[in-house]
Amino acid sequence: MRNFTIVVLFLCSSMLFSQTPADTENPFKVHYGKGHVVIKGKALNKPEKMNYWEMAITDYITNKGHRVNVADDGSFMESFPIQDIQDIYLYLGDAITIFSYPGDTIEVTFDANNPKESVVLKGKNAERQKELDLSMLIFRQHRKAFLETSGLGYDRTISDDEMLKKINDYYDALINTVDSYEKENGSLKLIKKFRDEAYYKAASTICYRMKLISEVHCNYPIGYNEKTEDDGNVKKTPILPYSELNYDMFRSSSDYRNFISSYMNGSKVRFSYTASSDEEEKFEDFTPAKDGYYFAMASLKVPAIRDWYIADLLNSAFTYFSFDEACFVYDEFKKICRNKDYLDIVEERYQAAAKLQPGKPAPDFELIDTEGKTVRLADLRGKVVYMDFWAPWCGPCIHEFKNFKDKFHEKYKDYDITYVYVCVDGSDEQWRKLINDYKLEGVNLMAEGWEKNPVCKAYNVQGIPQYVLIDKEGKIVDAKCERPSAILRSGEHSKFDKFIREQK
Repeated sequence: MRNFTIVVLFLCSSMLFSQTPADTENPFKVHYGKGHVVIKGKALNKPEKMNYWEMAITDYITNKGHRVNVADDGSFMESFPIQDIQDIYLYLGDAITIFSYPGDTIEVTFDANNPKESVVLKGKNAERQKELDLSMLIFRQHRKAFLETSGLGYDRTISDDEMLKKINDYYDALINTVDSYEKENGSLKLIKKFRDEAYYKAASTICYRMKLISEVHCNYPIGYNEKTEDDGNVKKTPILPYSELNYDMFRSSSDYRNFISSYMNGSKVRFSYTASSDEEEKFEDFTPAKDGYYFAMASLKVPAIRDWYIADLLNSAFTYFSFDEACFVYDEFKKICRNKDYLDIVEERYQAAAKLQPGKPAPDFELIDTEGKTVRLADLRGKVVYMDFWAPWCGPCIHEFKNFKDKFHEKYKDYDITYVYVCVDGSDEQWRKLINDYKLEGVNLMAEGWEKNPVCKAYNVQGIPQYVLIDKEGKIVDAKCERPSAILRSGEHSKFDKFIREQK
């Protein structure tokens, strides 16, 4: 008998999404399409060195960061591309979250000395002002709870009952804020967006324990199933929003798209399979990208949402999964995808990943070190380079510095390795302070702007920390190298360890 494990696409009735019927009077539709949003206003008490502030706009595949340039008098006015209804994150002391759409104008005023608490938003009409006011009310009252609940799914120390209580308490408080605002200020055309997002914010966390999802509160179900009991009484059972795909919510809510991703990931289960000794193996091993692709093909019945999900999967796959595996899925996806924009995004990611395959020349760069000198990768030719992309706010990055950096350097001190630390975000002051705090001995460089920085683009830095191993000839060994803690844990079995020992 031979035992091996395969991934089976398991779909119970609650996992088979269906599509809700179109609403001819849908208030979302007037905001669909491509266009621009104008952000204007003034930064009060602007310090001399403040030349811009940052924001981001969600998109179907990635969040796009933008700089809002500030004039000497503190005024600013910028226009940014936007498609359909998207979230906007105003990075003013925190990620202040609102939403916008094509043709919108938002006036932002804040005190540069205390932007988070002082920010005031003004819309272009009374209806838009209500949307902005309610968005800010939700941010101010529930931001802390949102951050606390969003990580609960990963915490295995919390029991199911405790987790459900925390999630339902969060939902109840959030929906109460929305309902109370409507009662006091009158209804909004997009009130359904606020209510539905309250549910999907809560439900996204519980997807990591899929069996609990039907127990998440919902004050506004999408309908009811009625059943006549033996005694003649009619029992009404609410139909919860997660059971149907909603294309309008897909186009108007990043929270809903996040929920779909979490739901899809939480729905997949594994079965073991036992084959008889004389049975030919007919099942190839499933891998993460292939698994996600076939699961989406089987369960997402709305082509536009299916294409989005697979494109998003490939966007990550070309960064984190096997290149050959991602290429296989991409070739299959090109046969069925109906959205050229998605194909263009994935093609760009494919091209970036292709240039970083083992044996390819590592992209050269010029960055500034702590002494203000220009450093090129070519300057390090003849040495093995272990490059670490990080940022001051990145918890996993700092965790590696605090707990494993010294052990890692000690273990490989007899090998000719140059450690290159590339900071992709944060202020010059933060960068220098953490270099000193954690004694980052090696070449310390700044690649300001992260996604916009040419070096980060060249090395396909989608998430941090990211580590790249380069040989003495300046060629890529591993563009997705293990982090120090994983290398120490794997020991001689790690790809890094095997490569390094061959260099002596």
